[in-house]
Amino acid sequence: MSFLKWLIAGFVGALVGAGIWYWAASSNEATYNWMACLVGITTGLAVRLATEEADRGIKPGLVAIFIALPLLIYVKHEIALMTAANDPEIENFLDAAFEGSMDEESMICTVADEIALERIDAGIPIEWPEEMTYEDASWEEDYPADIWAEAKKKWQSLSDEDQAKRVRENEKKVRAVLVDQEREIGSRQIQGTFSPWDIVWFLFAAIAAFRLPAGPLSEL
Repeated sequence: MSFLKWLIAGFVGALVGAGIWYWAASSNEATYNWMACLVGITTGLAVRLATEEADRGIKPGLVAIFIALPLLIYVKHEIALMTAANDPEIENFLDAAFEGSMDEESMICTVADEIALERIDAGIPIEWPEEMTYEDASWEEDYPADIWAEAKKKWQSLSDEDQAKRVRENEKKVRAVLVDQEREIGSRQIQGTFSPWDIVWFLFAAIAAFRLPAGPLSEL
């Protein structure tokens, strides 16, 4: 029963500390890596409050560390992603990529992809431009002339309503791809945001999480 109390209290405490850290980082567009210590403190304090005096020792301390460290890593990851999302250069790049995927040429490309895929499925040979494949084709010059001509004719034959519908469908697909790209960029940025200081802050957080419910070393 005590173990369950420690888990629940520690998880709540960790969420409080992590929430404050994330709020501070998002409000000020900074990482505040030192606030990792706060997660350790709030986790350890919560477990301490849920621990009877006689039960204090190594076990509740280890429970607090077990709860705090994974959450520290998760919050660090999310803050890095948030930093990437707020990076003007990345934001401008993604916005430009989105806008560039909605023009007429891009929409004709989606039709050309459908035509090419139909031919591939039917086993009809396609003479792609040199060093170009179905997977890499993105612009008019990437497609065989006959496929592009057919795709352009098909696109222009659509009514305004049908074209608008296809644009909306393409928007959903492109947004999903860009979200994945944004997270991938953010994940790569994590490598740049980690430093030896993070090890120090995480170590302090682990010590705080352990010591608060465990008590003084002399009592262990």
